Amino acid sequence: MVSDVDVYKMVRDRFGRPSGNALLRSILQPLVSRLWRMDCVGRLEGTQFSVLLTSTTEAKALRAKEETQREMEQTNTKVFFDMGYC
Repeated sequence: MVSDVDVYKMVRDRFGRPSGNALLRSILQPLVSRLWRMDCVGRLEGTQFSVLLTSTTEAKALRAKEETQREMEQTNTKVFFDMGYC
């Protein structure tokens, strides 16, 4: 899965790097808590993150993406969080 947090730069520029990093942690914590031990999450660059689901089927990966997207929309209503999977 690949995700992008669109308001990170605005938060960082307006409130400082610690606030931007706190925003990223609040968004990524629910995602990380869903991962298996062999899965990985990493920052690609800037506001883009990738999640490697190592031992799952395509159907389960799509369901995980949809559940995570829904949870992000509910908990971070002012943050645009775009997520896709390939």
